[in-house]
Amino acid sequence: MSIPIYVLFLLSFFVGVLIASFYGLIDRIRLKSRLRAERKEVSRLTKELESTRSATSPAPGLEPAQESYIEERGIDAPPALEIEPEPEKRRKDD
Repeated sequence: MSIPIYVLFLLSFFVGVLIASFYGLIDRIRLKSRLRAERKEVSRLTKELESTRSATSPAPGLEPAQESYIEERGIDAPPALEIEPEPEKRRKDD
């Protein structure tokens, strides 16, 4: 009994489709579980960040380092940034 070539090709093609579908299904399940774990991690980190922010509650617009500087010295505003003025450059033709 001889099997026609086109039947052999079709059978091989469908076996390949089944194998690829099986691997795709396994990969999809693995990625879904990884995504679920990552979402839990993001949720946990978000809650931790919110609790840390609410525990420190710095004054609006101030960085934590500025806030501690102000508290230590008992002053009302952060220190101004002091910049030395650039010396005037003389022109050579003067």
